[in-house]
Amino acid sequence: MAIGGATVADVMSQHERGRAVAVVTLATLFVPAVGPVIGSYLGAAKGWRSIFWCLAIAVRVFHPKPTYLHAQVKKALTFEINTGGCCYSGNGRFAAGNP
Repeated sequence: MAIGGATVADVMSQHERGRAVAVVTLATLFVPAVGPVIGSYLGAAKGWRSIFWCLAIAVRVFHPKPTYLHAQVKKALTFEINTGGCCYSGNGRFAAGNP
């Protein structure tokens, strides 16, 4: 839970951070409570393999697309090429010089 909040703080801007922290906290508390119940009903109705299929589909559907990461890497590389140095401040801005 600490890593999720820290990741949200690093990736999101300040005005988007509240909703993102709420989603991470809700998922952290809700999924371990409901997952076994859904898995047991799914396993009893369709067999144990259906649990793994359901998890594979859920990961594919809910996994965040890495487009934001690609944009940040591109921004960092462009900054480094243009200025000759890169120091990422963590709030979406880059400052010249060594870290």
